[in-house]
Amino acid sequence: MISKLKQKAKGNWDYIVSAIAPSTLDAINSNCSHVPCPVHGGQDGFRVYRDFNETGGSVCNTCGNFSDGFATLEFVTGMSVSEVVKKVRDLLDDKPSLITKKVKTTCLPKPKPAAKANKTTERLRAAWLQSSQNDISLIEKYVVSRGLPVGLAEVWASQARQNSVMRTYQKVEGVIVNFGVQPAILSIVYNGDGQAISLHRTYLDSEGAKNTVLPNAKTLMPSKEGVEWFSCAVRLGEQPETTLNVAEGIETSLAVMAMGESHCWATVNAQNLAGFVPPENIKEVVVWADLDKSETGFKAAQALQERLCKEGIEVIIKLPPMPVPKSAKSVDWLDYYQSLPK
Repeated sequence: MISKLKQKAKGNWDYIVSAIAPSTLDAINSNCSHVPCPVHGGQDGFRVYRDFNETGGSVCNTCGNFSDGFATLEFVTGMSVSEVVKKVRDLLDDKPSLITKKVKTTCLPKPKPAAKANKTTERLRAAWLQSSQNDISLIEKYVVSRGLPVGLAEVWASQARQNSVMRTYQKVEGVIVNFGVQPAILSIVYNGDGQAISLHRTYLDSEGAKNTVLPNAKTLMPSKEGVEWFSCAVRLGEQPETTLNVAEGIETSLAVMAMGESHCWATVNAQNLAGFVPPENIKEVVVWADLDKSETGFKAAQALQERLCKEGIEVIIKLPPMPVPKSAKSVDWLDYYQSLPK
């Protein structure tokens, strides 16, 4: 059985090992350079082999040689070979071995067997597979921390997962800094063809509130190779029929839903909003725009309105009916929702 499973895992060890043992991410992402051992620590005694994605092999100068992915996982996790085999089999079958709370989720599509997934796709899948399929406790805490109804956590979780072991690197003054493991909500980003092409990361602190340590608490992962990056959005809520609600941020979209709308798609940023192309069935687009002192959000909404009106699609722009405080750069519909009497 192990030989058949090993053949099935060939070419996929990057995301298998990182999903089961996130402590190996530094080594997997190091381009075969030496890193601290995930078991005993140190400075630079551990590395994966150059054919790691094919074999899963690794070596520690102190602990020894691990010829394949099963041996690597036994070493790193401390599990028995039978436990490792079960974990790998479940992962490849995409069947979680433990179900605690069922939540309707949308999964990133599996790569076709005939084609080897590229590195970016593998990293996206590894991040997704490391994430909890059934636990949404951090999503619930974050939603509540933003003043939104806790019930919207399940709406978000239908298009997202929480990853409590997200290995995080960000640029600080031109230098890439390793911020270690940070909790994050990973939201699926779809393009205009309905393809899942990337993940949006909303970083949290250990209590589920907004992460205030990282330079950027919200970032996009690179998109899969060979897909078109256009009309991108995190699609929250029910499928729209003829009228589509759109906003920039995920939290803004959730606030729009908290105010009674059945759905609101988040384009993630103003640039994507300006270039958004709605599905063919949409006859009207309602833009819940940010109100910025720089007018970035309004100008993006206007650009979308001018373009779509030429195509016969009505566009309504809504701005939050409140002033921008002197201490702030902007307000959005989440700010407005938070200001309403509860």
